Amino acid sequence: MPPFLVSSVTGRPTATETLRKVFGQSQSRNVTIQVPSSFNTSPSTPRPLIMVLHPLSGSAGAILTHLGLSTLKDDYTNGAFVIVPQGDNIANGPTSAWNASTSCCENDGPPPSFPHADAVYLHQLLTDSIAEINKVGAVDTTRVYVIGESNGGFMAYRLACLYSADVTGIVVFAGAGDTASDAATYGACDTSHRVAVMHVHGAGDSTVTYAGGAPVPGLSPALDNVKGAEASAEVYATLNGCTTPGSLPSSTGTLDFETNDAGSETEKRPWTGCASGGQVTFYKAVGAGHSTNWTFTSTPHDEIINFISANHR
Repeated sequence: MPPFLVSSVTGRPTATETLRKVFGQSQSRNVTIQVPSSFNTSPSTPRPLIMVLHPLSGSAGAILTHLGLSTLKDDYTNGAFVIVPQGDNIANGPTSAWNASTSCCENDGPPPSFPHADAVYLHQLLTDSIAEINKVGAVDTTRVYVIGESNGGFMAYRLACLYSADVTGIVVFAGAGDTASDAATYGACDTSHRVAVMHVHGAGDSTVTYAGGAPVPGLSPALDNVKGAEASAEVYATLNGCTTPGSLPSSTGTLDFETNDAGSETEKRPWTGCASGGQVTFYKAVGAGHSTNWTFTSTPHDEIINFISANHR
């Protein structure tokens, strides 16, 4: 990775820095690293590192605003480092895609032979960013999180699967976990460490279908059927020792996540008895479709901050 960009005046990162890195890719990728406003006054304070991944054909420049996370770097106690990478454009395939699963959203074959080994790239980006930030500040490596929407949510699950030792928790909007053939394609999951999960999904989603069992529409050639939303989260409820991991827990109340549906449409369904730092919570948005079409309220932002606060190693 190129040297971490620093202010020529302070010798510390400026508020927003843009990096470029080539990691076995056909092109350079834009990566934005946001530094909390409080950094210059307390650079040695350990802070979380949060990676945010856009959906298929999305952009790093738009995802934070869309999810209501524009101020994420300053909203957690003492702030957080926020990394927002850009997906690669795939020849004869989707633009701005992450190679996350055999079901979404490009399938070039098993690593390391395929040209877009995104999980490897993103993990290395996390590792390099921690090393570079630690030269001038401090990353709290017990709090490293990945937030992803749709195709980015698939990638969040992929990173949790392959790199559980380095990923504390994931927040998934309208994504899904491993298909039956993913282990053969990407390798078996590393289950040595618990990974906390916050999964948000519209019950009426017809793109990444809530029940699973159907491919993401519009991809050519068609890829594998997606895993069901509930089943994706249940995998981690089992791994994290939660009570009754094989079934969706009861709702503890409803929240308003999305403005296009009147009232509080989202049921919050947390598993109980999970290992410390390994909470798994499912948010079922009754009647809502694919989240890329949502207009978000501030509630998901608040739930994410609570999730980060509650889950660490």
